[in-house]
Amino acid sequence: MKNRLKILHLEYNQNDSKNLSLELENAGFQFDIFLASNRSEYLNAISFFNPDIILANHAVPDLHSREALALVKANGLKIPFVLVTSSVSEEFAVEIMKLGAKDYVLKTAMQRLPEIIAESIQAAGEDDFGIIRKGRLKGEDKGFSRLENSKAVEVLRARTNPLQVRSGCEVADYSSTYERYELLSRATNDTVYDWDLKTDTIIWNHGLYTVFKYDGNIGFNTEWWKERIHPEDVDRISEQISNSFALKDHKCDGVYRFRLEDGSYKYVYDRAYIIYDNNGAPERMVGVMQDITDRMRAVEEIQKLSLVASKTDNAVIIMDDAGRIEWVNESFVRITGYQLNEIKNQTLNFLYGSNTDSIKVEWMHRKAAQGEGVSAELVNYAKEGKEFWAKVEMTSVYNNRAELKNIIAIISDITQQKEFETRITSIARELSSLIENANVPIFGIDRNGYINEWNKVSAQLTGISKSDILGRRWIDELVGTDSRYDCEAMITEVLDGNPVSNFELSINTKNNKTLVLLLSASARRDIERCINGAIIVAQDISELIDYRKNLERMVQARTRELNKAIQKEKELVNMKSRFVSIASHEFRTPLSTIVLASGFIKKFKDKLSSKEIDDKLNNIEKQVAYMTHLLDDVLTIGKVESGKIPVRLGNVNLPEFISRLCREVEQTTGKTHHIQLINTLEIETITSDEKLLRNIIINTLTNAIKFSPEASCVDLSLSNNKNSIYFKVRDYGIGIPVEDMKKLFEPFQRGSNVNTIQGTGLGLSILKKAVDLLQGDIAVESEVGKGTEVIITLPLAHE
Repeated sequence: MKNRLKILHLEYNQNDSKNLSLELENAGFQFDIFLASNRSEYLNAISFFNPDIILANHAVPDLHSREALALVKANGLKIPFVLVTSSVSEEFAVEIMKLGAKDYVLKTAMQRLPEIIAESIQAAGEDDFGIIRKGRLKGEDKGFSRLENSKAVEVLRARTNPLQVRSGCEVADYSSTYERYELLSRATNDTVYDWDLKTDTIIWNHGLYTVFKYDGNIGFNTEWWKERIHPEDVDRISEQISNSFALKDHKCDGVYRFRLEDGSYKYVYDRAYIIYDNNGAPERMVGVMQDITDRMRAVEEIQKLSLVASKTDNAVIIMDDAGRIEWVNESFVRITGYQLNEIKNQTLNFLYGSNTDSIKVEWMHRKAAQGEGVSAELVNYAKEGKEFWAKVEMTSVYNNRAELKNIIAIISDITQQKEFETRITSIARELSSLIENANVPIFGIDRNGYINEWNKVSAQLTGISKSDILGRRWIDELVGTDSRYDCEAMITEVLDGNPVSNFELSINTKNNKTLVLLLSASARRDIERCINGAIIVAQDISELIDYRKNLERMVQARTRELNKAIQKEKELVNMKSRFVSIASHEFRTPLSTIVLASGFIKKFKDKLSSKEIDDKLNNIEKQVAYMTHLLDDVLTIGKVESGKIPVRLGNVNLPEFISRLCREVEQTTGKTHHIQLINTLEIETITSDEKLLRNIIINTLTNAIKFSPEASCVDLSLSNNKNSIYFKVRDYGIGIPVEDMKKLFEPFQRGSNVNTIQGTGLGLSILKKAVDLLQGDIAVESEVGKGTEVIITLPLAHE
């Protein structure tokens, strides 16, 4: 025995293939299935899949079932072929079975498929799959197989065997009749029955299950059938059948309600054909019960509608099955101006004109004629030719034989509504155009922050097109992480109905450029005044922000400059005050000395010797020289402060220059101190300003001698490297207190420990300015009571 059945399924709908597989699994089949959706896949499967059976749809896009069957035969294969399709005519079903198909199944009756597969495999002599057992499936079928071993089946089999039924009589062969009956039964979704009137036996098809949901509790006689007809209908239907028998009618039809398994009822339209024997007695009745519940409910609705038709403000038109007018209400006359006698037996074409949508009219009437409810909005014309917009709704009405009887049309005048829609549409179009063409960025968002409006300027400003940005969250696309919290809080405020204005927001463009926008946002509302989003108007203030920041920087810089100028002015005032104080003190002593000396000479010149007069005159000259030096310092510091001292570079023979200055200082200070010169220079000539260099050396040496009155010498060391030259002046004097070191180079600043030592406090200030002009540096190390060392560094090369 083979383990699994191999099924080739020719089908383009995967869901239908899944439903087929599920039906077979429920029936207990074990199988492998190959789904072919076109000709190429079908041919490959025949060759390489080697199927045991083929289940084929009526048609796939490039292969018809007839051709699919022919391809199997052309390859010399004897594979059972079963048609599985949504719908097929009885004639085609018979034709394809004559061509070699084993059977066919409707997709709406898939419960029959397991039995058909089993019979097809058995007929092919391949019952090797364990799926056939005494003519029954392992799984339970929902079709005719449920009736097996019943009296009804025995009767049915007897009817299909002419030898048993009509032995010795020359009658028609009932086998072909039953074959056509069975094909009809399978091809329909309705309930088909065959009633043997002489034995009172009824055979039912699958419709009893699929339509009425009976799953085993089935009777096969008229008593069971009548018990399930609605009590209000059973006498009428019984009388109708009896009348047909009495009149020898071959056709009998009627509408009644038939009970379902769950106790509810469905309307059915029962159409039957009656067969009479040679004596004219009815012996057989074959019929179809069609479910018309939906139609009957539609009829009930129309009947209810007709009760209020004459009272409604809408126009109501009742037409026959051909669409000819039979009746109109007063509202129709009022709306159109036509009286019933003017339009009776006409179609509705007189309401249509040049602006009426003819395609929509044709579609609407076609659907109504097919029994479908339709609705459309059309331009109609009143009797005087005036256009009006109408909403036309058509409903079909059927008689008790489920035949189209009437078409009811309801026309509502919606002109004002259309005019309002036109105005609203025009306003919306103008507003949209205004937003689109505004010269500022405007965009809209819904309640979830997704962009639904994006004008041209927004696209130009950000570099993001409308097609790229619509449907995206604006915060994710535009707003940086630093600004998101404030931005979301602003939008929440707007969506709560509170407008926001002058909100500054930084956004990122497509090119990663940061822009600053000034936003104004307000809520957008739908037709019911509910907030459904926000509209945001922006202004690019990036340049304004940059200008503001630049202005702030300029103001800050200007403020710093003003503060510096004010501070400098204060310093100048203080300097002048100190200068006046020092000058008045420093000039008073030499002037007093000069006055006393000159007065003494005038008074006692006759009594003084030449030597005494010369001493007095030398003293006067000395005081004059001191005052001249003092004035020179003041003039020098003034020039330095005003930047009027030029730097004139030249070659200087340093050893010779320094030796000369040492002798000069020793002479001018009265040889109170010896200058110890230590020269370790590796060069002799340097480039420098000789005048400034002279000022530096003399001021340094003079200060060293002045502030070391108890010492007898000062040291001057000269050295250099490849870039700089170093001057170190060391004295052994009073030193400089730590608290005075901070203001050491400020003009008119003197040490707190100088006592009666003369000076103006300008020497070190002039010294520092001269060093700065020569692009050098100066450092001072000092200890009170032990002396001071001044280290001056000057570059060998000047820029």
